[in-house]
Amino acid sequence: MPLDMSPRNSIQLLAVMTPSPVTADPEMTVQQALELMRRKKIHHLPVVAAAGEIHPVLLGLISQRDLLHVTSVFIGTKAEDRKDQATLDVHLKGCMKKTVYTLPPTATVRETLRLMLDKDIGCVPVTGPGKTLLGIVTVKDLLRVLDDLIF
Repeated sequence: MPLDMSPRNSIQLLAVMTPSPVTADPEMTVQQALELMRRKKIHHLPVVAAAGEIHPVLLGLISQRDLLHVTSVFIGTKAEDRKDQATLDVHLKGCMKKTVYTLPPTATVRETLRLMLDKDIGCVPVTGPGKTLLGIVTVKDLLRVLDDLIF
């Protein structure tokens, strides 16, 4: 369904965000998070208190890139040892980004794009009162908007 693009500068996140995104618990391990991301074909996981609730409280964010930085490069190779394997057992609470740029659902796509470009980030969690997670906007979501605008 095409988005209402008039006026173009006022498209709100509520219209383009992924509502109720896949989330992670802070006690989840790096290995569990990587498997979840692979299975769901996503690159970002909001880390929340009480995962599974309709609007859980956002505690942090972890990206696939972040997880690869904390994982040993020797995983899956002949050189892998117990120390390398232990990097997969780290809990997300120890490696997630705790400072997360968020926007309310009334923010515009343009504001979101500016924030993502200025801060060099690949997603923006959409939050309500008390940092409750309402949704997430990723680069892919913004590309869908662009596709609707151009074509």
